[in-house]
Amino acid sequence: MPEPDPEWVWLWRAWHRLHREREWLPSGMGGAVPRPIARRALAELAQEDGLHEEEAALLVVLVAEMDGVFFDHQEQLSKRAAEEAKRRR
Repeated sequence: MPEPDPEWVWLWRAWHRLHREREWLPSGMGGAVPRPIARRALAELAQEDGLHEEEAALLVVLVAEMDGVFFDHQEQLSKRAAEEAKRRR
């Protein structure tokens, strides 16, 4: 996996820190569906890290984009798991 541009490492690290706080909703057959990172967690992180208003706004937008990529990845993993389960039957 390529390294993020040094200018954006702070964002990458923020997403990973906040990812641990993500809520997961139960789904059928023991699975779980990820929820977006809560705005409360984004606001707390922005305050803790002393982000300026523009940086905090950018954090919200870009974390939402990163979450979208993560959700797409999780959906693909779920589909593959379901297909694999069908083949085993």
